[in-house]
Amino acid sequence: MLNKQLTYCLIVIASLCVSLTVCAEDKATGKEKAKSEKKDTIFRGISAHIDIASPLMGYVTDHGIRTLEGCIDVNLLHRFFPIVEVGYGQADKAMDNGSHYTVNAPFTRIGLNLNLLNQRQNEDRTKGVKSYAFLGVRYGMSFVNYSVDNVRIVDEYWQLEKTLSYHKDFAYAGWAEIVGGIRVDLVKGFTMGWSIRYKMLLHSNISNKNEMWYVPGYGKSDGSVFDFNYTIGYTFRTNNTK
Repeated sequence: MLNKQLTYCLIVIASLCVSLTVCAEDKATGKEKAKSEKKDTIFRGISAHIDIASPLMGYVTDHGIRTLEGCIDVNLLHRFFPIVEVGYGQADKAMDNGSHYTVNAPFTRIGLNLNLLNQRQNEDRTKGVKSYAFLGVRYGMSFVNYSVDNVRIVDEYWQLEKTLSYHKDFAYAGWAEIVGGIRVDLVKGFTMGWSIRYKMLLHSNISNKNEMWYVPGYGKSDGSVFDFNYTIGYTFRTNNTK
């Protein structure tokens, strides 16, 4: 009888020991998990880039076009990258009909890039995504001051000819863009990337698109536009992003 009671006591003590051990392990695991979740923040970094292709592309498209632009984007969960792009464009163009078009204005675009690769290294969500392919959308807007000089007006009936000049303040245009490209990590935070864009003019307060020949940030206003960007810059990553 005594042996049975002793055996029973030993079983109860062993069970309590196992229970306490499991509880301790669960508590430790919970702390590690909470610590890991604390590190797994939404904000992972911010990048600033300047486009070195836009001045060249403007010159290639037309010698009278000059454009300079840059961008800032935010890394959220290594998956979503809200972005703001700003720049300044100008054009000085002698037309085939003898008229002269000049324009200068800042422009801005807002949008979002989506990381198509969505990398996860060893299932560790605190690992940084340094190189990735992306697809994005933009909405762009520019408020423009432009002039059209030396416009010939001919009245064939009366055989009269007149030369006019026209100036427009605070014209505006808005457009949408579809963007695809690659961002590559170089060394110590320095990054580069390239993208191809398809632009569609959405609205303007100028009914005659040919009157506003060039829109800074968009391009020639007579139709949709393809564009290319090549950027270099720096990425500031959070301390918990490896």
